[in-house]
Amino acid sequence: SSPLVGNPDLRPESSESYDVGLTYEFADLATKLTVAVFHNEFVDLIDFEDSVFQIINRPGLEVDGVEVQFDYAAGDQLSVHFQATYLDLNLINDDEPLRQRPDWRAGLSLCWMPSEEWLVDTSWLYAGETFDSSVPTGDQFLDAYNRVDLTVTWRFRDNIDVMASITNLLDEDYYEAIGIPSVRTRGRLGIRY
Repeated sequence: SSPLVGNPDLRPESSESYDVGLTYEFADLATKLTVAVFHNEFVDLIDFEDSVFQIINRPGLEVDGVEVQFDYAAGDQLSVHFQATYLDLNLINDDEPLRQRPDWRAGLSLCWMPSEEWLVDTSWLYAGETFDSSVPTGDQFLDAYNRVDLTVTWRFRDNIDVMASITNLLDEDYYEAIGIPSVRTRGRLGIRY
């Protein structure tokens, strides 16, 4: 048990989960859609309580959610992947929001291979508003954000790739956690052997 935040009375967490999903492949065999719904129940949920600065058990948590995934491939040249998840979190006998759990998360990835030597990979990530807490700031809600990344790969030789990537292409200013700002637009060059 941690001397700083430990709790000798902490009970083990238990959970039950149920989910059902349906996948449909379109006639062209290049397009696939999956939809899933799920329900999770947690008893004695382990969480951090900042008012007592200790790890505690919360009575319980119910999570209902929906996940959608879409995939498309146009031969070997283009592929598209989209995924979105919605969560409805309900703490039992407790109205404290849970940290670092946005209601919505979504992502889109586009991979384009114009030739055998070149690959362009673009990705978009969306995270909804998120609750967080820290000792200096107390409770806060962090804004939703979008981030776009880009990577271009050139196959220089059979076993040598040259890569250029840009993280946070649109220079989105956001926080994933209190006090930890996003990486602003950053470029990188690399060689993979």
